Amino acid sequence: MLEHGSVRRAYLGVGAQPTRLLDALAKDLGQETGLLLVSVEPTSAVEEGGMFMGDNLVSLGESPVRQMNDLLNGLGIERIGKPFAVCIIRRGQLVELTVSPTVHP
Repeated sequence: MLEHGSVRRAYLGVGAQPTRLLDALAKDLGQETGLLLVSVEPTSAVEEGGMFMGDNLVSLGESPVRQMNDLLNGLGIERIGKPFAVCIIRRGQLVELTVSPTVHP
């Protein structure tokens, strides 16, 4: 914080809210909730990684994403500019994509 004057975080450019997963998917993933993407900023890391509004984010790398704190805690400074895998549910199917977070504006 002293070096930059603020807390730096990796930034994906997405708005999300917790949502309950379908029972079959919840059982397969071992988690009942994910984050529904309700907005995706143009030219953001998630858009460039192939994510869309309506996708359900369920993991960052190996870490499950069940609520907003999981997402925020998974976006530390060490993620900036480094590609990593995310798992989403799109149309009932689990999809793995790669995103490269930027610095939070």
